[in-house]
Amino acid sequence: MADAGKLLKREASVFNGVVTEQLRLWRSKETEALRVIEAKRKELEAQGVRLDMGFISKLAKDEASTRSRSKRSTPGSRIWQS
Repeated sequence: MADAGKLLKREASVFNGVVTEQLRLWRSKETEALRVIEAKRKELEAQGVRLDMGFISKLAKDEASTRSRSKRSTPGSRIWQS
């Protein structure tokens, strides 16, 4: 039983390391994406184009929600999704 506990502890530690690294990578990608978005927003505003970031965020959230629902509701849905 002690061996099982040691194995579980070791596997949990490995899992924690993997998750921590994936979160670090995700944060890095998110930071870069936000930097690019902000630069483009400033560029467009300099040209007189105003962006409604609240509306854009709502659209992105709605799309993610729709995709999530369509994946769960249709058994063969992955065939036609890109």
